[in-house]
Amino acid sequence: ESTSGSTSASTNSRSYHGRVSLLSTGTLFPSTRGIVDTLPHPTKPCLLYADHDPLAAVSHICLLEKEVASSVELGCDGKLPQHPKHYLQFSVVHVCQPLANRGDAGVRLVKKLKKGAQLSLPVLLSGGEIFQDGIGSRSTGHSTNPSYWSSTLNCLLPEYIDEAIGEKNSLRPKDAVGYYNMKLFIQRHSELPSLFHQLLNHPSPNYRMQLSTRLLDLLKVINADLKTFEGGPYLCGAQFTLADIYIYPIVELIVVVLSTYRNFWIPPSLTSLVAWYDTASDRPSVRAATADR
Repeated sequence: ESTSGSTSASTNSRSYHGRVSLLSTGTLFPSTRGIVDTLPHPTKPCLLYADHDPLAAVSHICLLEKEVASSVELGCDGKLPQHPKHYLQFSVVHVCQPLANRGDAGVRLVKKLKKGAQLSLPVLLSGGEIFQDGIGSRSTGHSTNPSYWSSTLNCLLPEYIDEAIGEKNSLRPKDAVGYYNMKLFIQRHSELPSLFHQLLNHPSPNYRMQLSTRLLDLLKVINADLKTFEGGPYLCGAQFTLADIYIYPIVELIVVVLSTYRNFWIPPSLTSLVAWYDTASDRPSVRAATADR
């Protein structure tokens, strides 16, 4: 049993992960909405995620960019509603795995989405279909799972969001050359999550010194890439694209976490990277995505 949701793209295709159960949407027994665990909206796209997860942050920022764009279209100057329940493009459900044994509503809801399925966060529900980044379960153990960190810049949900929700393809350059450049930057920076994870968790001080050097070298590459096109301050120039969104949550972790636990700082000499981080951090979508942290 399933329901359909609203997206900007209609299709007869079906997601690999299947359909959303009517029980989770509250449409199977409408009289129980507000009494039992159901999605915030029966048809609106919904992101189920954990606050600490950088993979989820990428998708969340993408959705918030879509919300900002719709706000501009409505003449609201790109201002986001104060509460997510008033978003027009999507809804959210916070999932706290550490509280699974204490009755976390988000954990219970994930289990309701599809009977017998082992879904990994983040999960996006759109058009009545279930989408997630990958097949294996990654809903727990992020900090100790190297395969998770090596795949963070290969996530699937952001491009689906850009294609199917809100204004189509607004998070990528419109021309083929620009799109190629965006994908190239994503590939060039793909080692960033893994280096962060290893530097934070590796037990050997000597190896951490090597990792610090490698991470600094990659940050220098990003700094140089930010100078490639005039009219910045973003990687593809004036437009904030998936190339920026993919790396922002990891750079935030470097700034906040590595400076505290590994005495690693982004050097002020990387002026383009510092300016990029400050500018991206001030975007309404990013401010909203990081507000709970």
